[in-house]
Amino acid sequence: MGQINPIIVNQIPDDARPLQRISLDSNQFNEDWLQRLLFANPQLLPINDVAPHFGQVIPLAREFSVTAGAIDLLYASPLGNLCLVETKLWRNPEAHRTVLAQILDYAKDLSRMSYTDFRAKVERIANPRGLARDLFQLVSAGRSLPDFDSITFEENMRRALGTGSFQMFIVGDRIRPEVALLSEIVGTAPNLEFSLHLVELGFYRLHDKEDWPLLAVPIIVGATHEVTRGVVKIRYEGTTQPEEDVAASDDDATSPTRINLEIFLKSLPRGVDEIFQPYLERWLSGRYVIFWGQSGFSPRLLYGKRPKTIVDAYPAFMSLFLEKWLPDWGNPSEPYREYRERLKSIPECQRVFSEGKRYVFYNRLRPEDIRMILEATDHLADALG
Repeated sequence: MGQINPIIVNQIPDDARPLQRISLDSNQFNEDWLQRLLFANPQLLPINDVAPHFGQVIPLAREFSVTAGAIDLLYASPLGNLCLVETKLWRNPEAHRTVLAQILDYAKDLSRMSYTDFRAKVERIANPRGLARDLFQLVSAGRSLPDFDSITFEENMRRALGTGSFQMFIVGDRIRPEVALLSEIVGTAPNLEFSLHLVELGFYRLHDKEDWPLLAVPIIVGATHEVTRGVVKIRYEGTTQPEEDVAASDDDATSPTRINLEIFLKSLPRGVDEIFQPYLERWLSGRYVIFWGQSGFSPRLLYGKRPKTIVDAYPAFMSLFLEKWLPDWGNPSEPYREYRERLKSIPECQRVFSEGKRYVFYNRLRPEDIRMILEATDHLADALG
């Protein structure tokens, strides 16, 4: 896919100067340098072009280890969404051929982690000297997040981990054609629950014969379109290491729009909306507090000092209630036994329970299964309340 180089334009149209793209072949550029650049300047990732509801992109960790290896870069948003990034330079062809398999393996490993283990690991990486700084502080510290809700953040992150719902990027100075073709194959796989994007990061000298500063331009590589996002000036102040100076507009400050009953019902598959509607209407008129998110909802009951979530539901899936949460509700073992008994005839529920996961997808359930799950959840909620 061809690319048009940026042009510096002056007031007089004839006095324009095209910028020439530079190669990252020299030793002053390596994947560590590229990772540091992306980690310090997350706005170089065009997430809001491919996932407008992701939210503000916040760096969490570099070299986040999982069973298959280490995720180059890990990000989150105040909404509890997760993003994985792998970096590869053009001059490493062998690594480029394996990067797709790597990031898929990393996503699988990450989806097997519990929220508790994930949070503890992020906090260990962020606090190597044992400083007391938790995940919520890492996400919200020093940022203007008036709508930050720690309960929603945790619920969404649990969902993302449980379903593997990640935004994933392969970023390089050039994307090899075979990787682009493979990404199209991945995108058509029916059972994948994440999105994969390929981004070329082009670098241009602003001044002839001067190594610094550089202009960094991210471009999404796609089959039918390209989208160009913001730029970052990289200043060189010293003998070996670059420093980044960001001058870009903040598109993430807009508060997300929350849905309501009507919008949620319309987002459900045909037939599933009719099953959900009577339960939702009853929960709305009862003692529950219904929390509406960007795409889903959760009925909550006041237990102790704050409301706790019983179930959360989205356009494609809903949660089950897990045994490990019983201590938070005073260990109601008998109501929970009845809840599990009601669901034992549903194979998909048994699979999710046995794997320690949380969410069941409507397209893997019969209509009567969905109704049975909602009925069992309703009975359990009555017992918990």
